[in-house]
Amino acid sequence: MASVLLVPGPPFGAALWEGARRRFADLGHPAEVVDLLDEAPEPTPGGLARALAARIDEDTVLVAHYTAVPVAMAAAAARPPRLLVLSNGPVERLDPLTRAACAAARRAPRALAAALRPGPATALLASSAGLRRAVVNPYVMDRDTVVAIATGALARRERRARLVAFLAGLPEAVERAPEPPGPTLLAWGAADPLHPVRDADAALARLPRCARLDLPGARLGHPVEQPWALPDRVSPRIPRRGPTAT
Repeated sequence: MASVLLVPGPPFGAALWEGARRRFADLGHPAEVVDLLDEAPEPTPGGLARALAARIDEDTVLVAHYTAVPVAMAAAAARPPRLLVLSNGPVERLDPLTRAACAAARRAPRALAAALRPGPATALLASSAGLRRAVVNPYVMDRDTVVAIATGALARRERRARLVAFLAGLPEAVERAPEPPGPTLLAWGAADPLHPVRDADAALARLPRCARLDLPGARLGHPVEQPWALPDRVSPRIPRRGPTAT
């Protein structure tokens, strides 16, 4: 039986995938959420990729979202899972907001770490300019939800420092992300303005083992707003044994 590893992209934490974890379990696939930013010995993208690769075996379905996408691609290149699922992340390029955060992590790491404290960060992410734009229904992203999925863990100074280290190395990780060696699905929230469908199409043109799987009407925050969408569409595509996912 295939087991599912769900990887949230920092700054999102484990709560991002909780609904999808339960849905995968209901569909007969044991699922676990892996918050690599806390678990990996080294908080760089490469360090996270090595820690993730150590968890992969031939029965693993690896699902990565947002900034975890290049991490999962590197991990899968080192130890191929049964199926790799990449969702609304930088398969081709960083979105402008994340690129700005990465630049701040390199140029002013202390200032960025201070800005990531839960008070300022929660206020921004819970505002109309923040995570409300990541969902179709803005009321889904109330303050409690933002705290649960993104800023709750940032109360710890160590977590903030690790996030800054991760962001500083993210642009290079995107540029050097290897081609996945096995079957790969791009499970894409098709209404996401940060990572539009054209990014997935560009990846398909250069990654021959990839197939696109649309999540209609979904945006970046689909694991919270539509936690059933990805599991329901991915589960029938999980290969029993063998090299193809289509």
